[in-house]
Amino acid sequence: MDIDDPPSDVLHPSHALDLLHIQIIDHFTTLLVDLVGRVGGSDLQGNQSGASLSRFAPSWSRNNYLQYSASDCLEYLKTKKTLEPSSPRLDIFLSKPYACPGARRGQDWSRKDWHVALTALGEVGDIWGENSIRESLQGLVVHLEFVFSQAMRPTGI
Repeated sequence: MDIDDPPSDVLHPSHALDLLHIQIIDHFTTLLVDLVGRVGGSDLQGNQSGASLSRFAPSWSRNNYLQYSASDCLEYLKTKKTLEPSSPRLDIFLSKPYACPGARRGQDWSRKDWHVALTALGEVGDIWGENSIRESLQGLVVHLEFVFSQAMRPTGI
């Protein structure tokens, strides 16, 4: 095993919280990309001008918005309206484990971290009047309660 190889549990979660976290990242990234598409509209079409290709330009301006990560979406949305900061930062919570500094597996976030991050995500939905985010969060409550009510066993990872 090379030191720089990502841990194998990133691709094969061995813990219920890890699997739920990855599903949340995938689902809400899709919703955030849709929101960015509606907010940005024609501003985001053909986003490949010379100025936007600068290495100092924000990451969201260098890619097609359909390929944005949750972090890119949140960074773009912050340019349009003020989003309240949270701790943990929502963009870090919605990043795949080990994809960026601070990103981790679902089991490594405390229950309070989960609550704070998902509350911040709900606030993003409220600021933009995005009912799909709020509805998804309401449906997620049942799954969260179920996973957190289970006896947690260490995964050994």
